[in-house]
Amino acid sequence: MENNYPNVTTENNPQPNITTENNPQPSVNVGNTYQPNNAVGNNYQSNNSMGNSQQPNYMAIASFVCSLAGGLLVILFPFFSIILSPLGIIFGRIGIKKAEETNTGRSFATAGFAIGIVGVILLILLIIGIIIFVSIATSQMHSPENTLQNYIQDYYN
Repeated sequence: MENNYPNVTTENNPQPNITTENNPQPSVNVGNTYQPNNAVGNNYQSNNSMGNSQQPNYMAIASFVCSLAGGLLVILFPFFSIILSPLGIIFGRIGIKKAEETNTGRSFATAGFAIGIVGVILLILLIIGIIIFVSIATSQMHSPENTLQNYIQDYYN
């Protein structure tokens, strides 16, 4: 039987020169440090953020969540906002103090503190608006020309 395939040799098809210097091997996780697959000529720096012993700033996160929920609920559910916005301010202040000690969560704490203040201001404006509306409505109801009998007469005339 005759071979119809062309004669392929390494002389006709040279292979590319692959070295570890040009193509570093992927890293594997060994404990808390990263080790390369081949230890020859590779100088990897350990960049392990999971070995970090700092805890997240939970007060900063709580401040942001409470303030955001309180600010969004001002119009729909003002009773929830009465609780959540001041809690956001309190948690934000505590989170800022903790961020100065641990260097974590300062942006969340600051954002929660600021959004909490805006939520409280919106809540105060809403309460003032409700008071004004109720006072105007009650003064209109008690005026002598706005009795039910006058209303009915005006309706049929």
